[in-house]
Amino acid sequence: MGGLLTIVRQIPLQVILFVALPFVSAYLLYWGGVLASGGNPSGENANWAGLFIGTWGVPGYLGLGAGLMIARGARKSGRFTANK
Repeated sequence: MGGLLTIVRQIPLQVILFVALPFVSAYLLYWGGVLASGGNPSGENANWAGLFIGTWGVPGYLGLGAGLMIARGARKSGRFTANK
């Protein structure tokens, strides 16, 4: 377990958020809608979950990746500093 924590500490927070955030938000949006529509998810909802969550996760990656590239470019050019 200690080795895993060492690896996680070496990975920047941006990378962790880039990998996790799109699929976590897609998962919450899908199952939140299913539960709000009746409160009882059926087997049919579970069968379609992978397709919808995967489909919603890909645009999330594209949008988040573009945002990170824009932020990195603004930081390198000096237009954005975190200490202002």
